[in-house]
Amino acid sequence: MIKIVMLLFSLVLLIIGWYLRKNVNKLELVFTKENNRNLLAFSSSFLGLGIIGIPVSFIFPTKEFALFFVAIVLVVSATFSIRLSKKMK
Repeated sequence: MIKIVMLLFSLVLLIIGWYLRKNVNKLELVFTKENNRNLLAFSSSFLGLGIIGIPVSFIFPTKEFALFFVAIVLVVSATFSIRLSKKMK
């Protein structure tokens, strides 16, 4: 069960990272041009975490590792949100 959830979570990360990478120009309407680097870095982080998460979900399918993986994703998301809010002011 944990293996399936981690695999789905990693696939969602890949989809979000791919979408952000492909649609940076469309997201310029919402964000400023200064934030494009943050969006690209964030999409790269999500793509990297998704790529890492897929094989690791088969190697370490434990609750502890799944929680650790989710915690890493939350830290990356929080870092992006804080950096983005500082640039918005």
